[in-house]
Amino acid sequence: MKKYYLLIVMSFAALGVMAQTTLVATLTHAGVTTEYYGEKAFVTAVEASVDGDLITLSEGLFTGPTINKSLNIRGNGVGSTVITSNVTLDKSADEDEANHWLNIEGITFNADIRIKGPGSTEPYVVKDLCMKKCDIKNFVFEGYYYNGDYYYSTLKNCSFINCRITNDIQMRNVCEVSFINSIVRGYSCSGGQQVLNPKVNMLNCVIITDNSPANVTYLNAKNSVLLINATDYRTYSFPLT
Repeated sequence: MKKYYLLIVMSFAALGVMAQTTLVATLTHAGVTTEYYGEKAFVTAVEASVDGDLITLSEGLFTGPTINKSLNIRGNGVGSTVITSNVTLDKSADEDEANHWLNIEGITFNADIRIKGPGSTEPYVVKDLCMKKCDIKNFVFEGYYYNGDYYYSTLKNCSFINCRITNDIQMRNVCEVSFINSIVRGYSCSGGQQVLNPKVNMLNCVIITDNSPANVTYLNAKNSVLLINATDYRTYSFPLT
């Protein structure tokens, strides 16, 4: 009898370990949930989703998708849910551009978040992107070279709240971006053809640039700290004081 009891206990323990280590992306649509498993679960969930859906990620390491829909995406927390390959924000397949939005929370991005290049002389606008409580390695724009000048994608009405950019983020074109209570390393927004009338606001932030103060010419910062060529930025943690 004791042997059977021990076997049952061990079975439940094994199931518990499996439950803790399984990679799961849960897609919620119209009150119905569907679960996808494995490293590419995030990719599969995004492909199966439609505008307005919710995707929830478990802890673990996931492959990054291409996102071309309006979604709510929630991870298990910074350092717990980790994206290991590039994520591309692609509006070329977004038919309803006026209503495009994207909310992302509680995820570590150990690769690039890439804004797809325009492929024409017109700016490629990504609107209403909100990232909360995320660690972001690089936030980059795919450039497009045309007739001797650079034309970049741009962000409109986008915000980073309680986020940490650990390597590089550049603002381009007539961007409208807000950073709130965040650590922003590798920030630059210098002048020239690549940057036209940007509106970048930072509140309660630590801003680290590896070059010169000229890179923050177009920045409106309040209650924030600017560090040039800093190496000790990791000493700053939330909440910022």
